[in-house]
Amino acid sequence: MQAGRIKRVTVTSSLTWDRNLHLKKLTFLLG
Repeated sequence: MQAGRIKRVTVTSSLTWDRNLHLKKLTFLLG
């Protein structure tokens, strides 16, 4: 149970980080 919750949080935060990186890249290219 606990392991599943940790896994989900890790996946979510990694997806968020990926999106932030992508946005930064786009901003850099457009800016």
